[in-house]
Amino acid sequence: MWPRCRGVTYLFRQDNWPLLGTKTLRVDLSRPLGLIRQSFKKDARYCLRRVHGSPSKVSKNHFEDFYQIWKKSGKIKRLWIPSERSYQALVEVFGEKAFCVTVNNLAGCLVLTHERTAYYYYSGALPEGKRFNLPYLVVWEAMKEAKKRGCKQWDFEGIYDSRWPNKGWRGFSHFKKSFDGIEVEFPGCFTKWMWPFPLGRRVF
Repeated sequence: MWPRCRGVTYLFRQDNWPLLGTKTLRVDLSRPLGLIRQSFKKDARYCLRRVHGSPSKVSKNHFEDFYQIWKKSGKIKRLWIPSERSYQALVEVFGEKAFCVTVNNLAGCLVLTHERTAYYYYSGALPEGKRFNLPYLVVWEAMKEAKKRGCKQWDFEGIYDSRWPNKGWRGFSHFKKSFDGIEVEFPGCFTKWMWPFPLGRRVF
């Protein structure tokens, strides 16, 4: 793409690393809860039935507890986790538009809402929580809370995209797809180049 403006040529090139998720999965929350659950894939419905058959303590808005779960799970996977101060700042900025769900202090997620869309922003689960399929219950309880808050759409905040293949995304993408939904693709990120470069001037 080479648009010209006042003798300057602009080149937009697609980046090899898009920085943000280029593909996501969205679930319609405007439907009755029964229909939403029925739309889940067989494995998700099976895991939810198993979880409901065992004692589970669901807690909401215990933000500090979730951070500890997230931090421990990230350490196991050797993932970078922001500082607790940065995490708390994010929660404070969103205020009532942020909520979290934890189950048995073994699995949880942080959800941010905006314009009736709930974003599955951060999530984590310890090995024992995964063994008992608690992440499925976490998502289901978070979806119900989002619907209760008036959200019409659930956004899983990124799934595997073959255009920018990252094998590390396949596992959690399979998990997210078990909740059905519609896949949405974005064009990715582009870098803007200028020629000739305007020497002596700042370019923003």
